[in-house]
Amino acid sequence: KLIGFVLSIKDSFQYKDSSSTFGFMVFANKLFNKSSLFIQYLEEQGALISCKGNVPQGLMLMETHSTAYGDTSNAFSLNRTSGGSTGGDAVLIAMGLVNGAYGSDIGGSLRIPALFNGIYSFKPTAGRVTRAEADIFEFTHLKNKIKPKEDVFKSTIGPLASNYTDLKTLMITLNEFGKIINFEGYIPWTKTIVNKTIGVIKGLESEITPCETAIRALKESSMFLGSLSYKFVEIDISDLVHEINVQTNAIFF
Repeated sequence: KLIGFVLSIKDSFQYKDSSSTFGFMVFANKLFNKSSLFIQYLEEQGALISCKGNVPQGLMLMETHSTAYGDTSNAFSLNRTSGGSTGGDAVLIAMGLVNGAYGSDIGGSLRIPALFNGIYSFKPTAGRVTRAEADIFEFTHLKNKIKPKEDVFKSTIGPLASNYTDLKTLMITLNEFGKIINFEGYIPWTKTIVNKTIGVIKGLESEITPCETAIRALKESSMFLGSLSYKFVEIDISDLVHEINVQTNAIFF
């Protein structure tokens, strides 16, 4: 399925003869003697794993600064950030150095760098693909040396690509991984008719005012989707904004 695909993988993934630094210099020279089952599966499908993408310290950041490898700037401007935490992989794709990548996402780690660098990404629902869940320290030397993993906000592995067709191929391949390892909860990939109704969240203005470029992007996107017969429904979350803010700070700090 992935013959011809040159991929990068996030620095947090276990790959033979490489380290997973998590952005920390202390892990830079500690090499794994084998790849994780998921990476082995990708190579069996024909993928060529060419490199690892840089990440910020601890992953839980919206930029990519590593004490092991330095900063990763935006693919189109050295004065702008790549986003994070899958920032290195997003830039590799945007610059045409790889066809796609696999990273992880808990609060935007796939989606933010994809947005910042003009590429595609997809965050599967946590639990959708077994054994491809991104337990935050699973592939590092910190495994079994920390407290039990947090189960409320789960991170999950997902693909990034420069176009929708490649993104779909990578997602189908990721989904089939559940079948290969005989996951009891495996859900086959199916083609469904998409509901042309899109929810538009309102109410966050009390916490953050969107910049002019974001407002324009939303307006232009709405106009384009409207021309394709999509309908928009406003979802007011004003009464939840304070709780969301508290929970977000609890996750990061």
